[in-house]
Amino acid sequence: MSDDAREQPSTEAFDAPDSPTATHLRIPLTGGAYLEQARRQLFARHPDYLPYLVQRLAVAPGMTVIEVGCGTGAYTRLIASLLAGSGAAIGIDAQPLLLAQAFELAKQEGWGEIVTFAVGAPEKLPVPDACADLVFCNSLLWRQTDPVAVLTEMRRALRPGGRIVAAEPDGGLIHSYHPDRPRLAELEGRFQECYARGAQELDKRNYDIGRRLPSLFLSAGLVAVRSYPRLFVAAGCDLGADPKAGLVARLAEYQAALQALRDDAPEAKAQREQRAARARAGGMSASELAEHDRLTLEYLVERAEHPERILNDGSTYLYGGIFCEGVRYEAAEHAR
Repeated sequence: MSDDAREQPSTEAFDAPDSPTATHLRIPLTGGAYLEQARRQLFARHPDYLPYLVQRLAVAPGMTVIEVGCGTGAYTRLIASLLAGSGAAIGIDAQPLLLAQAFELAKQEGWGEIVTFAVGAPEKLPVPDACADLVFCNSLLWRQTDPVAVLTEMRRALRPGGRIVAAEPDGGLIHSYHPDRPRLAELEGRFQECYARGAQELDKRNYDIGRRLPSLFLSAGLVAVRSYPRLFVAAGCDLGADPKAGLVARLAEYQAALQALRDDAPEAKAQREQRAARARAGGMSASELAEHDRLTLEYLVERAEHPERILNDGSTYLYGGIFCEGVRYEAAEHAR
């Protein structure tokens, strides 16, 4: 088996057509070096995720599907691959530069007119009423100051009987366990808790939104609301089906994280300060932050200098969020 084939998530668990997207989803497509690496890691470490996502979306040929906040269109093109040449996949994002990348990638994969992209804010979608069978968003609502207004706008775009599916994070689901570093695990838990509170206070971003999705869907007038887990578990010693290649990839991750902590570039410093400011706003003290940074740095240095110890790393990291779906139903419209 080639390295390329080994890194790809399995598509055997669902009926995806033979398409460029289905065979190239391992390629990170979200734009930005960090996000690209994160996407690659997600698909490589959790090969069951894409089949699970496809099950939740339940896309069928002939449907019109909108992705709101599509970025560079990774999931828009996944949706297109499930339409089997019949229907429409529409990606909408407020950032023209990301959509320019999305258009080029779709062009390279040969999607033609089945995939289109449009610039638009999530609270004012550039589509007519009742035009879609499914509206999907991924990690969008937690960044909105009024998620109910966004969901209401998504509902407007749905035909009666159509569905909204949202995949959103929940900071309260993040946990870590370090058998030989209990204080680091304690501080990481403290950081996540304070960061979620601080993000809400400073940026009006709700990093705990996952658990709130059912109530938000109901407030937006959706019915038949259901929620599902979107959870990932990573063991420190789990290097995948090819441990040799997995060890090389894991070492590169630790080295990149170490470099990010030591980077003196203004942008890197600003990003670190922004994270720290959110944690402070959420109640984490300066001394706790300093200790957390020191212990994290020690951990990364130890892993980078002694990669063989990764083979016996019993740490566990849990993260994720929640899927939620709801239906637009209007009795008067169904009675016609």
